[in-house]
Amino acid sequence: FAWITPDLCNDMHDCQVSVGDTWLQNNLPAIFQSPAWTSQKSVMLLVWDEGSTNHVATVVVGSSAAHGYQSTAVYNHYSLLKTVESALGLAPLTSSDANASPMSDFFLGSITGRVTRSSGGAGISGATVTDGISGTSTVTDASGGYTLANVLPGSHSLTASATAFTTSSAQIVSVTAGQTA
Repeated sequence: FAWITPDLCNDMHDCQVSVGDTWLQNNLPAIFQSPAWTSQKSVMLLVWDEGSTNHVATVVVGSSAAHGYQSTAVYNHYSLLKTVESALGLAPLTSSDANASPMSDFFLGSITGRVTRSSGGAGISGATVTDGISGTSTVTDASGGYTLANVLPGSHSLTASATAFTTSSAQIVSVTAGQTA
């Protein structure tokens, strides 16, 4: 875990936005090229001040982040703290972050399961499992197991199909960010 905070000028609080842009241009490449970023599961949270509107501009970057996602939820700085605490398994520091909502909708989850015969429960190898929401699919392994990785949080309707078998639709599966359903 690393927390990097520019000074009050480079964080755009006391200086022009262009000063903060320059700081980001000069510092982000080193982070993105570091072994911690390239060889570990990493996430970067770029957070700006809430200003007079109490809106917090936040950019989430990383392999477990939902690409191009824009949240409709209302968050504040305590939500950011709650997100970090939740990810690291830490207890809340104050009642404010204890009562905040984590920013979990920015992160992807996965769906894991097994396609089986209706009689006997034997796994079906080579079946195609498709997520009706995203359209992504995968093929089951020798035991009928599958994992759909990097899916957005929320409800997903799965369909399994295989040659010589009836296509089956699963119940709605609920995915929680960072978790496996």
